[in-house]
Amino acid sequence: MKIDRPIQQAIRGAVAHFRTNSDLARAAGVTQPAIGRWLDGKAAAISDANWERLYPVIAKWLPDDPSYWPRSMLAALGDRGLGRAHPCDGRPPWLVEMCRAWDEIPADYKTAVRIACMAALGGTQDAAKNPPMAETG
Repeated sequence: MKIDRPIQQAIRGAVAHFRTNSDLARAAGVTQPAIGRWLDGKAAAISDANWERLYPVIAKWLPDDPSYWPRSMLAALGDRGLGRAHPCDGRPPWLVEMCRAWDEIPADYKTAVRIACMAALGGTQDAAKNPPMAETG
Protein backbone atom coordinates (compact mmCIF):
# COMPACT_ATOMS: atom_id res chain seq x y z
CA MET A 1 0.00 0.00 0.00
CA LYS A 2 1.44 3.34 -1.04
CA ILE A 3 1.70 5.65 1.96
CA ASP A 4 -0.24 8.84 1.32
CA ARG A 5 -1.31 11.68 3.59
CA PRO A 6 -4.55 10.00 4.79
CA ILE A 7 -2.59 6.88 5.78
CA GLN A 8 -0.03 8.95 7.69
CA GLN A 9 -2.83 10.87 9.40
CA ALA A 10 -4.58 7.61 10.30
CA ILE A 11 -1.36 6.23 11.79
CA ARG A 12 -0.93 9.46 13.77
CA GLY A 13 -4.51 9.18 15.01
CA ALA A 14 -3.89 5.61 16.11
CA VAL A 15 -0.63 6.58 17.84
CA ALA A 16 -2.52 9.27 19.75
CA HIS A 17 -5.15 6.70 20.70
CA PHE A 18 -2.66 4.03 21.77
CA ARG A 19 -0.31 6.69 23.25
CA THR A 20 2.97 5.41 21.71
CA ASN A 21 4.34 3.98 18.48
CA SER A 22 5.26 0.85 20.44
CA ASP A 23 1.73 0.35 21.73
CA LEU A 24 0.28 0.81 18.23
CA ALA A 25 2.86 -1.60 16.81
CA ARG A 26 1.97 -4.18 19.45
CA ALA A 27 -1.78 -3.79 18.77
CA ALA A 28 -1.26 -4.16 15.02
CA GLY A 29 1.34 -6.91 15.13
CA VAL A 30 4.00 -4.87 13.32
CA THR A 31 7.34 -3.50 14.52
CA GLN A 32 7.80 -0.15 16.22
CA PRO A 33 10.56 0.86 13.75
CA ALA A 34 8.14 0.23 10.88
CA ILE A 35 5.61 2.61 12.46
CA GLY A 36 8.37 5.21 12.71
CA ARG A 37 9.42 4.77 9.05
CA TRP A 38 5.81 5.07 7.86
CA LEU A 39 5.27 8.24 9.88
CA ASP A 40 8.50 10.03 8.98
CA GLY A 41 8.31 9.24 5.27
CA LYS A 42 11.36 6.96 5.17
CA ALA A 43 9.17 4.25 3.62
CA ALA A 44 7.08 4.91 0.51
CA ALA A 45 4.85 1.86 0.95
CA ILE A 46 3.59 -0.69 3.44
CA SER A 47 3.88 -4.35 2.47
CA ASP A 48 0.65 -6.24 1.84
CA ALA A 49 1.30 -8.43 4.90
CA ASN A 50 1.81 -5.42 7.17
CA TRP A 51 -1.18 -3.59 5.65
CA GLU A 52 -3.37 -6.61 6.43
CA ARG A 53 -2.30 -6.30 10.10
CA LEU A 54 -2.30 -2.49 10.35
CA TYR A 55 -5.53 -1.67 8.50
CA PRO A 56 -8.00 -3.02 11.08
CA VAL A 57 -6.27 -1.01 13.80
CA ILE A 58 -6.21 2.33 11.91
CA ALA A 59 -9.34 1.93 9.74
CA LYS A 60 -11.48 4.29 11.82
CA TRP A 61 -9.04 7.12 11.01
CA LEU A 62 -9.00 6.40 7.26
CA PRO A 63 -11.44 7.66 4.62
CA ASP A 64 -14.18 5.15 3.80
CA ASP A 65 -12.67 4.36 0.42
CA PRO A 66 -12.16 0.91 -1.12
CA SER A 67 -8.73 1.97 -2.36
CA TYR A 68 -7.52 1.60 1.24
CA TRP A 69 -9.04 -1.83 1.83
CA PRO A 70 -6.55 -4.67 2.24
CA ARG A 71 -6.50 -7.40 -0.39
CA SER A 72 -8.29 -9.84 1.91
CA MET A 73 -11.30 -7.50 2.13
CA LEU A 74 -11.32 -7.01 -1.63
CA ALA A 75 -11.04 -10.75 -2.23
CA ALA A 76 -13.98 -11.36 0.10
CA LEU A 77 -16.04 -9.05 -2.12
CA GLY A 78 -14.82 -10.72 -5.30
CA ASP A 79 -18.31 -11.72 -6.37
CA ARG A 80 -19.07 -7.99 -6.63
CA GLY A 81 -15.97 -7.53 -8.76
CA LEU A 82 -13.92 -5.56 -6.23
CA GLY A 83 -11.22 -8.14 -5.59
CA ARG A 84 -10.33 -9.36 -9.05
CA ALA A 85 -7.23 -8.32 -10.94
CA HIS A 86 -8.29 -5.83 -13.57
CA PRO A 87 -6.61 -3.88 -16.40
CA CYS A 88 -7.46 -0.58 -14.65
CA ASP A 89 -5.87 -1.63 -11.34
CA GLY A 90 -3.24 0.90 -10.38
CA ARG A 91 -5.15 3.75 -11.98
CA PRO A 92 -7.24 6.24 -9.96
CA PRO A 93 -9.84 4.48 -7.75
CA TRP A 94 -12.78 6.22 -9.44
CA LEU A 95 -11.61 4.87 -12.80
CA VAL A 96 -11.21 1.32 -11.50
CA GLU A 97 -14.77 1.35 -10.13
CA MET A 98 -16.12 2.92 -13.34
CA CYS A 99 -14.37 0.27 -15.39
CA ARG A 100 -15.68 -2.55 -13.23
CA ALA A 101 -19.20 -1.18 -13.64
CA TRP A 102 -18.78 -0.84 -17.43
CA ASP A 103 -21.29 -3.56 -18.29
CA GLU A 104 -23.95 -1.73 -16.25
CA ILE A 105 -23.51 1.56 -18.14
CA PRO A 106 -26.19 2.02 -20.82
CA ALA A 107 -24.75 1.67 -24.33
CA ASP A 108 -25.89 5.21 -25.24
CA TYR A 109 -23.58 6.65 -22.57
CA LYS A 110 -20.45 4.54 -23.09
CA THR A 111 -18.80 6.83 -25.66
CA ALA A 112 -19.32 9.90 -23.47
CA VAL A 113 -18.02 8.08 -20.40
CA ARG A 114 -14.96 6.85 -22.33
CA ILE A 115 -14.18 10.38 -23.55
CA ALA A 116 -14.63 11.85 -20.05
CA CYS A 117 -12.35 9.22 -18.53
CA MET A 118 -9.65 9.78 -21.13
CA ALA A 119 -9.90 13.55 -20.63
CA ALA A 120 -9.62 13.11 -16.85
CA LEU A 121 -6.49 11.04 -17.40
CA GLY A 122 -5.00 13.88 -19.43
CA GLY A 123 -5.80 12.44 -22.84
CA THR A 124 -2.35 10.88 -22.99
CA GLN A 125 -1.23 8.64 -25.81
CA ASP A 126 -1.19 5.85 -23.25
CA ALA A 127 -4.89 6.43 -22.60
CA ALA A 128 -5.58 6.47 -26.34
CA LYS A 129 -3.67 3.21 -26.92
CA ASN A 130 -5.15 1.55 -23.83
CA PRO A 131 -8.64 2.97 -23.35
CA PRO A 132 -9.83 2.71 -19.76
CA MET A 133 -12.81 0.55 -20.67
CA ALA A 134 -12.93 -2.27 -23.17
CA GLU A 135 -15.99 -2.61 -25.33
CA THR A 136 -17.92 -5.64 -24.24
CA GLY A 137 -20.88 -5.30 -26.52
